[in-house]
Amino acid sequence: MNFSLQELKKRIKGAQGRFDLLSLKDDLEGFIKSPHFMELAEKERDQVLDLLADLLTKMDECKGCDPLKTILGR
Repeated sequence: MNFSLQELKKRIKGAQGRFDLLSLKDDLEGFIKSPHFMELAEKERDQVLDLLADLLTKMDECKGCDPLKTILGR
């Protein structure tokens, strides 16, 4: 599982629903647990962890909201 930071940012920004977010969270957590993650520079590891924090924030915003508002961005 080898992801680029730009790809992860695009996937987080483009995630539309709860299932997309959950899938992305699983992928991101799997990447963080992989040996490849530990080979990254500290700055890049911090950026990946920041992306995880952004993803979790986006998931919290999604809880209990109207799915149509989430999809339409309103």
